[in-house]
Amino acid sequence: MLVDANEMCGFVRKKQNKQSIWLAMDVATQQIIAFHVGERDKEDAEKLWLKIPKIYREKACFSRISGVFTLHVFPEDKHVALGKHTGLRNYIEHFNLTVCQRV
Repeated sequence: MLVDANEMCGFVRKKQNKQSIWLAMDVATQQIIAFHVGERDKEDAEKLWLKIPKIYREKACFSRISGVFTLHVFPEDKHVALGKHTGLRNYIEHFNLTVCQRV
């Protein structure tokens, strides 16, 4: 099992109201398995981690991304580096782009 975790930032009505959307996607099925809306901080990264179904938290590997993994919330032994050349990160990046264009 491989999960791609990512977050994107945006403004709600004004620049002073910055929000982050945290996402976790099953790479095999391209299904969003968890999301959280909040700040870009450790507390909200932990909230995303707790929303990920237990089976994924126990058995899945998570791709490395700067926002989630630099906060040291997800266990280090579950990190996997996914380079752009693999094409596996395209799904969540495409999802993020779709959300940005439609919101």
